[in-house]
Amino acid sequence: MLCVQLCLNTANAVKSQVLSSTESANLELLFPGAVLLMQAQGREFDYREALEKSLLFYEGQRSGKLPETQRMNWRGDSALVDGNASQVDLRGGYYDAGDNVKYQFPMAFTTTLLSWSVMEYESELLLANQLQHAHESIRWATDYFLKAVTSPTQIWVQVGDPHSDHECWERAEDMDTLRLTLQINETTPGTEVAAETAAAMAASSIVFRASDPLYAERLLGTAMTVFDFADKYRGTYHGACPFYCSSGYNDELLWAAAWLYQASNDTKFLKYVVDNSTLSHEVSEFSWDNKHAGTQILLTKSEHHSKKKFSERFPHTCVTSMMESVVIENGLLVPFTLLPHILIQELYLAGETSLEPYAKHAAAFVCHVLPANMWNKVSYTPGGLLYVRVGANTQYVTGSSFIIVVLADSLANSNGAKLMCGNVSYASQNLLAHSKNQVDYILGSNPLNMSYMAGFGPKYPTQVHQRSASIISIHESPLHVGCGQGFVDWFPSDNPNPNVLVGAIVGGPDINDNFKDSRRDSSCTEPTTYINSGFVGLLARLLRDGT
Repeated sequence: MLCVQLCLNTANAVKSQVLSSTESANLELLFPGAVLLMQAQGREFDYREALEKSLLFYEGQRSGKLPETQRMNWRGDSALVDGNASQVDLRGGYYDAGDNVKYQFPMAFTTTLLSWSVMEYESELLLANQLQHAHESIRWATDYFLKAVTSPTQIWVQVGDPHSDHECWERAEDMDTLRLTLQINETTPGTEVAAETAAAMAASSIVFRASDPLYAERLLGTAMTVFDFADKYRGTYHGACPFYCSSGYNDELLWAAAWLYQASNDTKFLKYVVDNSTLSHEVSEFSWDNKHAGTQILLTKSEHHSKKKFSERFPHTCVTSMMESVVIENGLLVPFTLLPHILIQELYLAGETSLEPYAKHAAAFVCHVLPANMWNKVSYTPGGLLYVRVGANTQYVTGSSFIIVVLADSLANSNGAKLMCGNVSYASQNLLAHSKNQVDYILGSNPLNMSYMAGFGPKYPTQVHQRSASIISIHESPLHVGCGQGFVDWFPSDNPNPNVLVGAIVGGPDINDNFKDSRRDSSCTEPTTYINSGFVGLLARLLRDGT
């Protein structure tokens, strides 16, 4: 009886604290049972065109010998001697952003997300006549990864010296900077890049399973080998710093194991994520450096929180006859009904109750990202764009919006399941509307009426921060443009780029919706491969039912 009374008193006290701390908020959102129904605002866009251009962008980032099917025809062959100094063939792959360096860490993450997009929305991509292009975009990377893994404990993970590269402004076709090659091995490990490479090959093996089973089998086998290496020889990879410094590798290990289970159905990988579930934790971003939210939503598309099992899940929780409960969450007493959770759901991996920690964290992630609820932890611009930090901010927008849509589809298939963020409930259509708002903002429904995708719409960035796009095509002017000449003749120019990097999504506006179309401001005008990767899946999903 003492426990019951204590729980009731504490619950009422916490509820009072919650209301008093949010006086400026809309009280309706905190009223029990209130539903925030977010409707997508803004004009309609041609998502099919945007999808086609999102994939076309990858052709502008290609390194190596270009195929006859190349559509971005202002580009030419480049970096044809990559790896020669180390006696390994490292031609191919992608330049990560506006420079001419090949970083395997973000390239692998790009490939994992592209593969996930195809897995979720293969039918939509096929109907839009973009499935083949999606396959080609993925395979351009996976062919490179297979060459980069030269032994069970050796992977070549970077080509190009970022410091000397950034001192030059020249076309990839003219590149004459040092093509430094870096590897990881037993003595100089790089767990995060190895694990992400394993995730990329595992995810892509699912994509190619039907169309090229032998290739898919090779990818999966290599992925398993690389994961074993990543897990056994642990150490953070510093070779890509200061440009791609990892904050830790636990998220990549869980991410890779989750994808290996998806691809192989081998229960040892399920056991791995279950045994290491304490490494998973709540986050409010999804990016090349932080995969936790992706893993959480991949493993758990939904979870059932039955009140009769509260005491089993939370041994320090008191449950009253009125079903009021208080849970200690991050050192704070909070009523269970206000914690992020999902109602009336089924586990993605059916019957695997051991995955519930991932479901809890998945719900928390979405609540942290969505606006207008008590668990929100991220900012939004006045025009409504999610804003995490300066520098390629749109990567956080496209990545989080994609995995939220994946969860939304799961809720839609779970008999009316809803996501609860405090007293605010979100049904699948609310989550989809949120992601659609983010897509529409990027495509032009924003205070500046500007599309942040190059080549899409009547107004878009014309000074995209990308070396090859900003200098006249080698097919028009084959004369060599030297390292310093580009900084004199092309980089400072106020003229539009001579080549449109069609489909490139740039870093985007600042937190106040301001944007300066200048290649000198890389934080706003530089594209990256991983910004587009989540956008592909988003656009494919929005094509369904003419959304």
